[in-house]
Amino acid sequence: MILLTPGPTPVPDRVLDAMRRQPIPHRSRAFETLLAGCQPGLRRLFSTDGAVLTLAGSGTTAMEAIIRSLAPVSGSVVACHSGKFGERWAEAARRAVAGRGGAVREVRAPWGEPITPDALRAALAAAPDAGLVVFVHSETSTATASDARALASVVRESAPGALVAMDAVTSAGVLPLEMDRWGIDAAATASQKALGLPPGLGFVALGERAEARLADAAPDLSLSLDLARALGAHRAGRTPFTPAINLVFGLAEALAMIDEEGAGARVERAARLARATRSAAGAAGLGLPSRAPSDAVTAVEAPDGLADRARAWCERERGVLLAGGQNQWAGRVMRISHMGSVGDAQTRAGVGAILDALDGLAPGAFDTAAGRDALEARLAEPIRGSAA
Repeated sequence: MILLTPGPTPVPDRVLDAMRRQPIPHRSRAFETLLAGCQPGLRRLFSTDGAVLTLAGSGTTAMEAIIRSLAPVSGSVVACHSGKFGERWAEAARRAVAGRGGAVREVRAPWGEPITPDALRAALAAAPDAGLVVFVHSETSTATASDARALASVVRESAPGALVAMDAVTSAGVLPLEMDRWGIDAAATASQKALGLPPGLGFVALGERAEARLADAAPDLSLSLDLARALGAHRAGRTPFTPAINLVFGLAEALAMIDEEGAGARVERAARLARATRSAAGAAGLGLPSRAPSDAVTAVEAPDGLADRARAWCERERGVLLAGGQNQWAGRVMRISHMGSVGDAQTRAGVGAILDALDGLAPGAFDTAAGRDALEARLAEPIRGSAA
C-alpha cells in the first residue's frame, strides 16, 4: 500500500518501532521526562518560544479547544473560511459564543481561493469588538494556502486587542511557519499530518497573549477542551488527562527525524514534490482548481465523475490510496499528499497511477505522456539551495 492521503500520512518504520512497546504510567517520572523531551522539537515545529500543549484527540480537538478557550467573554469572533475546515471552525466559534452575548462574523472566499488581507481588513473594520480572529493556513479540503503572515499583520494593525488563532494542521512541519515572528497567538496541528504519526494527538502552541487570555476564560468550558487547565498541567510537566502514551513515544522519534533532516530541507522537499505533481497534472490536461496551491497537498480535477473512478482504479490496480473531494468538491477532485515522509518514489508511484488510470478509463482524452515527462523533469531538478 502507498498511502498518499493528506491524513493519515505514512508512518515511518522508526516511529512504528518506537511505539511498539508496553505503555508506562502517565503520572510517572519516566513519562514526564519523555513529554518534556518532546517540547523543544514541538516548539521548533511552530517556531515559537511559547508552550506547546499535547492533547488526546485530533486537529479538531485542538482547534475547538483554542476557539472555546480564547473566544472573548464579550465581543465577537471573526472566522475566515474558504473550505471545509474553515467552515468547521466558524461552526465551533458559533457554539463557543452561544449564550455569551457575542457574535461570529464570517469572512468568506470561494473554495479554492485564499482569504485575502483586504477581505479580513474590511471585516475587522465592521467588527470593532473583535476579540479573536481564526483562519486556516493550509486548507486541506481545497489544497489552498492563505498568506498567514499577511493575515496576522492585518489583525495586529486593525484590531490590536484581538488574538490571532491559526489552523496549522497541514502547515506545521511542511510550509514555512514563524508563529512568533508573524504575531500568531495560538496555532494547532495534529499527529497524523506532517509529523507522520498515527491519529490520536492534537497540539496547541500558545503565545504570551494567548496565555494571558486564558486567565479570563469563560467558566462554562468542558474539561477536555479547557486550555487553562491543560496549560496548568503543562507547567507541572504533565498532561491534564490520560494521553495516548505510545503515540508520545512515537512523537519523540518523529521529532528526532525532523531534526536530522532539517526543518528547512523538509519544507523544500514538500514544495518540490508539490511542484512536480502540479506540473504533471497540468501537462496532462487535468485541472488545478486551487488559485493559491498549498505545498502540503495537491488537488487535481477531472471531468465527468472521472476523479472518483480514477481514484478507485489507483487503489485497486496499484495499491495507491488517494483522497477524494469533500462537500462541494465531492466527485470532482483527487487529492495527493506531500507531507511527512512522502518522497520521490511515493510521488512517482502516485502520479504515475493517476496517469495510468486515465489511460485505462479515458483513452486518448489526456496527454499522459506529457504528464510523465513533466513529472520526471521536475523531480530531476536539484533541491533549491543545494549544489547542482
